[in-house]
Amino acid sequence: MTTRIIAIAAAAMLLSACGLAEVGAGAAAGGAASAEQAEAAKKQMEQVEADIEAAQQAAAEARKAAESMTE
Repeated sequence: MTTRIIAIAAAAMLLSACGLAEVGAGAAAGGAASAEQAEAAKKQMEQVEADIEAAQQAAAEARKAAESMTE
């Protein structure tokens, strides 16, 4: 009877350990996906900032051209 209880307990621990490993692997994959999303968002933010800077530069040049035409 005691060996049966020990066997059942050992089987339960093995099965729960498999579940924990699966959860750990899922968390690692989720973490990697989050890191990729953060990197993509950073690149997109840098692109938007570059676009804004280019638009500001174009607007400044247009103002200078307009000012020189009115002189």
